[in-house]
Amino acid sequence: MTLQAIDRAITRFGRIVGHLLDAFIGVLLAGLLAVVFSQFVDRNYVTFWTDSPEEYVKIGLTWLCFVGLARAFATGEAIHISFLHDIVPAWMSLAIDTLIDGLILVVLFILVAKSVVMVEMADYQIILGTDFSLAVPATGVLVGFVLLVPLIAWRLIRRLAVAAGRLEGAP
Repeated sequence: MTLQAIDRAITRFGRIVGHLLDAFIGVLLAGLLAVVFSQFVDRNYVTFWTDSPEEYVKIGLTWLCFVGLARAFATGEAIHISFLHDIVPAWMSLAIDTLIDGLILVVLFILVAKSVVMVEMADYQIILGTDFSLAVPATGVLVGFVLLVPLIAWRLIRRLAVAAGRLEGAP
């Protein structure tokens, strides 16, 4: 299998995962909106919450933040200081981007390892007013980091392959 075929397969797989993440984010946003609206109705008109709806919103926002971050990286949203790319030569910009992706990857490996421990420890702590433990939002953090690892790794590999002339396209 050539590098070109691997790149096409990963692009196709990434598109499928992206659509699934988009659907998940949409359902999560709709759920958060429903909880917040029901909380408004509960506090002002009809009492129907026995739990703490704001805790559910916090859980949803944690998932939304970290899964949304992975989705932003997947769509190619630039998370960097753009003026630097305007004043340095292209080869230096490529080197800076490669170095930053390498550092992000190292930090992600550390964060994944620490997040696994966090999920294990948080499983014993119940969120007051809910039936959930702190492992639920901690798992959202872990899922976001796990989604980012292959994404950043492939972006780094692809950039190096394009720079070496083994793959066509923009780095």
